[in-house]
Amino acid sequence: MAVDSFYSMVLATSLNADGHENFDIIKYENEGTASGMGSLLEQYEYVMHGKIFKYQHDENKDVITVFMSFGGLLMSIKGEFKSLKNLEIDSRIYLLLRKI
Repeated sequence: MAVDSFYSMVLATSLNADGHENFDIIKYENEGTASGMGSLLEQYEYVMHGKIFKYQHDENKDVITVFMSFGGLLMSIKGEFKSLKNLEIDSRIYLLLRKI
């Protein structure tokens, strides 16, 4: 990442155009978007997959912190409960990046 550059980052629970959680990379490589998969893959330059392993809810401030692991690379994100409440422990998560 370069100084004074801007990036778009997205956290998603699915890479599929239809939102279905199962993603078959072999099918996507062979059929591309005709398989109905991977619309997010084509829009971003860098994609990682990981798991949510922990969360903390601060009830006094209505803030939640979600902890994720991307193959040992750890990340935490803090935000309003209403924005992050759908992220569940042990669920898959995808981090997508692209330079703007």
